[in-house]
Amino acid sequence: LQMAALSAITAGYSRDDERMADRVGFAQSLQAGDNPYSTLVGLLKLERREPGRESDLFSDHPENRERIRLIGEQLTKQGVRPVAREQDGQGFVFDGAWSLPPVRVAEKQLMPLERAYFIAGNLYPLTKLTAYSPDHYILDTDGDSITIYYEDHFIVSLSPADAGAAGVSLQTLAARYVAALQKWPQSTVK
Repeated sequence: LQMAALSAITAGYSRDDERMADRVGFAQSLQAGDNPYSTLVGLLKLERREPGRESDLFSDHPENRERIRLIGEQLTKQGVRPVAREQDGQGFVFDGAWSLPPVRVAEKQLMPLERAYFIAGNLYPLTKLTAYSPDHYILDTDGDSITIYYEDHFIVSLSPADAGAAGVSLQTLAARYVAALQKWPQSTVK
């Protein structure tokens, strides 16, 4: 019985340590300029692999859902924007009233919401620019996909599957993304 109690107490400290590691890792990656949503996307992927995993009394890791919630709180607290949300299986990137066309398909083992988080995170550094210009978006193609950059900063890669899900050509979808990006209000970029 004493051993069981000691294990339970130790597991509690380990869960607290894991939460602290999540907070510190998030803060350090944000400070380093990494995609602020990377940790959240990793946790979402883990949750997909282990849906509804419940921590037992002796588990040394907090539940995935709890970790996702806590990282979400950190993102909000730090004012990270744009943000991403899911609706009807689609991922949406928005900043106030502004938004990008929805992400409708999974690509490279990322679900639409996870892709939306990465797009939002790729846009986040632009909120820190002092010399932002909506005319600096660039399209590049590898013959299959179209990639959108802001100057040399990667924003998103759009595939034929994305275009098919949107019911338009790949060129039209890319043009819609660029048009939306160019309307991202200058006042939101600090």
